[in-house]
Amino acid sequence: MRIQVLGPVCVWRDGTRLDLGSPQRRAILALLAVSRGQQLPFSGLADALWGERPPASASNVIQTCIKHLRRLLEPGRQPRAPSAVLPLLGDGYALRVPNDVIDLLRFRDLVAAAEVARRDGGQERAAALLADALGLWQQPPLADLPFLAAHPMAVALAGERRGVVAQYGEAMIAAGKSPSVLPVLEEAAAAQPLDEGAQARLIRAYQAVGRRDQAVAVYRRSCRLLVDELGVDPGPELSEAYESVLRRRTGPLPGHGHVPDQDAATGPVPVSVAGALPAQLPADVPDFCGRATELSALDRLLTGAKGSPRTVAVSVISGTAGVGKTALAVHWAHRTRHRFPDGQLYVNLRGYDPDRPMLPGDALTRFLSVLGVPGDVIPIDVDDRAGWYRTEIADRRMLVVLDNALSEEQVRPLLPGSPSCTVVVTSRDGLAGLVALDGARRIGLGPLPLPDAVALLRTLIGARVEIEPGPAAALAEQCVRLPLALRIAAELAVVRPSLQLADLVTELADQQRRPDLLDAGGYRRAAGGGGVLLVVPASARPRRPHLPPAEPAPRAGG
Repeated sequence: MRIQVLGPVCVWRDGTRLDLGSPQRRAILALLAVSRGQQLPFSGLADALWGERPPASASNVIQTCIKHLRRLLEPGRQPRAPSAVLPLLGDGYALRVPNDVIDLLRFRDLVAAAEVARRDGGQERAAALLADALGLWQQPPLADLPFLAAHPMAVALAGERRGVVAQYGEAMIAAGKSPSVLPVLEEAAAAQPLDEGAQARLIRAYQAVGRRDQAVAVYRRSCRLLVDELGVDPGPELSEAYESVLRRRTGPLPGHGHVPDQDAATGPVPVSVAGALPAQLPADVPDFCGRATELSALDRLLTGAKGSPRTVAVSVISGTAGVGKTALAVHWAHRTRHRFPDGQLYVNLRGYDPDRPMLPGDALTRFLSVLGVPGDVIPIDVDDRAGWYRTEIADRRMLVVLDNALSEEQVRPLLPGSPSCTVVVTSRDGLAGLVALDGARRIGLGPLPLPDAVALLRTLIGARVEIEPGPAAALAEQCVRLPLALRIAAELAVVRPSLQLADLVTELADQQRRPDLLDAGGYRRAAGGGGVLLVVPASARPRRPHLPPAEPAPRAGG
């Protein structure tokens, strides 16, 4: 037999739900079940059923309900034999069944076991037991008996569940499982907006998953409610949760200190205790080939930064469309990300986008958001945004990649003020102003050397390049040895495996057809918005589009 009170009042025997009958019968059974085997007097039952004005027949009605319940719960009991399940005790009744029969008592046993596990240091075990306990709740207690909703027993049960939800939230946060418990904590905080403990737990869970803006929003909303509804300031628990959000700085997990400098990113990458480290780098470029000289130059950027502690290390990778500027920057960033334990920021500034380049203010808003600044407090003024951005990353060892920049004016507000940060900019323009005024180092990127271009084709196409070395070299030259064009040509070869490379070279020899065959098409975004230059000298500089005047972005969040 199973008795349920954590939801609609039900009884099952051998998998079959029994018909309990009238609301009075269900209410009497529920109240006796919640009383944990203790006696309930006639007066208490009558008050619960009818309030202060019970009918004259109240005693007979209760006795009749008890008689029907005994028949259901003890079908094998002999007539006139004393009841073992619903015995008469003094001037009342009690329900005597094993603990595992009533869901409420099973719930309490699981909570007690979780407390033992917690004291022994088993937070995950405690969380699992509490999850099982909360899983027994189908709906609010005695859900099908609305006239008992305000009864002290029902009110106490609801409070008991809230207490267990709080224990569950604490155990899940301590076990490092905040993402999984967020829906439970959000529901609890919404149901009890003036419960400072519930709000504090939600704040700490948001912080643990890196959603600092939502943590701050919860605190501010709670403060307004406490003042408006109760006329009080937040108490210590809520205030401490908020102060923890304000104090948070990224750091390594226990046992994972900063990784020493090394040439390959093979060591462990430190992560934030709260799991909120910015890690915005795009995926590394597959089959990256060549650029050893340029990679070494970027490596020296870090060495130079150590020798010049008062300046931000800035490098500008410049070159024509399709030459592989972004690929080089992203590949190097992945190789060295272990040197930036406080995170990596990335933004595509769309400098040569045919629609519109990104405004510096919009880029700053993105950075501030990922750094945890609440959207509703990001300043309107671009200079104020830039100042806040520099404050947020001050003294952090971070890498900032500014891809596809149009001009110095677009880049300069995004430069950190702390020498602990490193910046890599890619642009078709040499950005001479950054070099002259901001100490940036320029790395000019030209077409791949012929051996590297052929090596890239070999990686992408396979053995056919070894079989036809002459046509492979000719194909590389037809692509002006630009990496993006080489990848498009390689795709033409791969989708036609029976085609000899010499025949593909013949097709591409037609200057009229070559732009169509090697049209970047959907690859234009990858080339920074301008496609691939195939029929002009690689040294040609594309025409520089006009960057619209900077205008403040609207305040995030309205």
